Amino acid sequence: MFKLFVDNDVRKDRKLVPITEESLINRFSSMLPKDVIDGVTVLDLGSAAGAAGKWCLEGGAKSYTGIELQDEYYRISKTLLPQGEFIQSDVVEFLRSTDRQWETVIAAGLIHGYFNPFEVISLICKVATDTIIIESVDTHESNIPTIHFRPTNMINAEDLNKPYHGITTFIGASALELIMNEYGWVGKRIYPEPITSGIDAYNHMIKWHPDLPEQKMRYIYQFTRSFNKQQSLQSKIHVGI
Repeated sequence: MFKLFVDNDVRKDRKLVPITEESLINRFSSMLPKDVIDGVTVLDLGSAAGAAGKWCLEGGAKSYTGIELQDEYYRISKTLLPQGEFIQSDVVEFLRSTDRQWETVIAAGLIHGYFNPFEVISLICKVATDTIIIESVDTHESNIPTIHFRPTNMINAEDLNKPYHGITTFIGASALELIMNEYGWVGKRIYPEPITSGIDAYNHMIKWHPDLPEQKMRYIYQFTRSFNKQQSLQSKIHVGI
């Protein structure tokens, strides 16, 4: 189903969490079930080669829009999925400028690439009407919601050996839930079916950083709008002024 997408994605060669047909099918089956994509408009932020678009459109999505900055991924996605809409742009710049909204918004492998995660998350919440799917790198929290600032890298679509390096933020799963709740969304963590082709970063405990204990490396969350959000101290201070 995804052979051409995998063959044209440099992430198939990475050591941790390689892209395979099995990993894509297992992820999409859990994070993008029929009730989340059937008959709705879908926005995919950081769409890479566009594999999620194929899954969504074949699953009955009304439309699919992918936002991708990198030239190589943008070119590949337009070739492999001509029925999708692809826009070449930085995600934050796109979200700041658009006046459109989508029923389902996907942010997979995205938010840990931004130094200011609060801005990108707040912008995502503004363009989504029904469902937000977030997949990202987890971090160690020790029962306290935590955001870690850490040097890391992200994939360069043209060369796996020359990734983009820099300081960024890793939002722990509990911290993500609190942030999303402040913006009016409530979520549940999703675990894909076990992945056998490569390391299963969603279900298995992995020691992937020398200074951290073993943990599940990545998480997937599905968020829907909430009318009973837990307000932050900031919101209560503003009310009292």
